[in-house]
Amino acid sequence: MKAYRAAQVIDGVSENPLKHGAVVVEDGRIVSVETDGHLPAGLDVVDLGDATLLPGLIDAHVHLVWNASKEPHAVVAQESRYLTVLRAAANCMLQLRAGVTAVRDAGSTDAVAIAVAKATELGLIPGPRIVAAGHAICMTGGHSSSLGREADGPDGVRHAARSEIKAGAHFIKLMASGGIYGHAEEVGSPQLTVDEMRAAVEEAHKSGRKTAAHAYSRRAITNALDAGIDSIEHASFLDAELADRMRQAGIYIVPTLSTYQDMYDRGPELGTPDYILRKTADVLAASRAAFTLALETGVPIAAGRSTGLGSNRGNGRRTSASLAL
Repeated sequence: MKAYRAAQVIDGVSENPLKHGAVVVEDGRIVSVETDGHLPAGLDVVDLGDATLLPGLIDAHVHLVWNASKEPHAVVAQESRYLTVLRAAANCMLQLRAGVTAVRDAGSTDAVAIAVAKATELGLIPGPRIVAAGHAICMTGGHSSSLGREADGPDGVRHAARSEIKAGAHFIKLMASGGIYGHAEEVGSPQLTVDEMRAAVEEAHKSGRKTAAHAYSRRAITNALDAGIDSIEHASFLDAELADRMRQAGIYIVPTLSTYQDMYDRGPELGTPDYILRKTADVLAASRAAFTLALETGVPIAAGRSTGLGSNRGNGRRTSASLAL
């Protein structure tokens, strides 16, 4: 066994960081967290000095296939799938460098995140544990169809959900509304209907899988909740009635605040089109209010950033993926 000693350890349980703590590891697994004075005898102690140790971070909403560009969906559409897979693998490594040890990939071109998840599980590439949706399910011509499987009507969406499960999807992602990317759509426009989403939810739950819905507007959030969804992604226009409903049912919200802030701050620098900048400004303000409301109401919240990779602040530089909105 080894013990990794640091100036402080955040164990995720104690109210305050442990000063001069140590993490005890055996066969690659954490056995315990101890204060320096209570370490078992005979351990190989590695002193990390003035460092802070903390549990691996979880990002509950990523898109590993995307990169930092003004319109990453267009980049992926123009490149070979071999390159897309390699980018996803590189983003896995960057997630680890940012301290992220588990991610939920909410949709990938050609469902490549499923294969990348298997590769990390087998140790073929370094990366976090990946829970992958494969394709997101959207209506024909719907939001993020480049990441999605288009389907219409309850039977069509049911078949799409079954196909994703057959392909190895760990959960089912549904597009309940428009989004920031997309020339001919607004974030508030409802897309998949209640009956369509309910069919997919039934299939997911039959196989023991969870579901997630991309939903910005009140109408889209309501539709997703009526369909029995397990988590709402973004939820920028959440109101008090819906927040209370989510709290009572234990339905998670996955806000993606840093995504909107990054696009607002860096969009002009990247040459982002005006239609994206306009929608981003509206969503950023609403999302801050929605997050505060969810927090005050007691809605379960999972951290998600809707980016492809983590942030690397080494050597004073910051690397961040663009947005998957």
